[in-house]
Amino acid sequence: MAEKSRFPDGCSLIEEWRVATYRDCYKQACRLSETESITALFVRVMAQPPGWVTALMYLRNAIVRFLGLKTDNPNPDFENDNPVEYKVGDYIGIFKIEKIRQDELIVSTNDTHLDASFSLLVSKDRQAVYMTSVVKTKRRLGDIYMFVIAPFHRLIVRYMLGNLNRR
Repeated sequence: MAEKSRFPDGCSLIEEWRVATYRDCYKQACRLSETESITALFVRVMAQPPGWVTALMYLRNAIVRFLGLKTDNPNPDFENDNPVEYKVGDYIGIFKIEKIRQDELIVSTNDTHLDASFSLLVSKDRQAVYMTSVVKTKRRLGDIYMFVIAPFHRLIVRYMLGNLNRR
């Protein structure tokens, strides 16, 4: 399972990190091929979540639907896409691609209560991957949401980064 980390050198979310209401970063040690694209790597992290993650997302959606928050998934079949063809503006599941570099992918999911951005960054030696999360809440509901969700978010990110060594 991934370990908590400091903010990684080279991460594009430095300004967002400084003003975030919530932020975290996790590091997963792994050996990556030279040819795997950053979008393919993100798909590998996100693909085939375990049943408990799917159940938590279902429960989350059932609860927040009544509060008027987003529950849609613009690209639920992302695992069938060719990751090399992704471009800025496309969706990988619920995440909109904001920036693609060779070593970093920035995705976001925004709603009326918060703006959340995530960086998947590969270390220069390709021996580690960092997932940085930054959230800026917009109103009280966002603060309450993050208070409830944060422990689950940390658990899910750590587990899903571990997918890099399980597959």
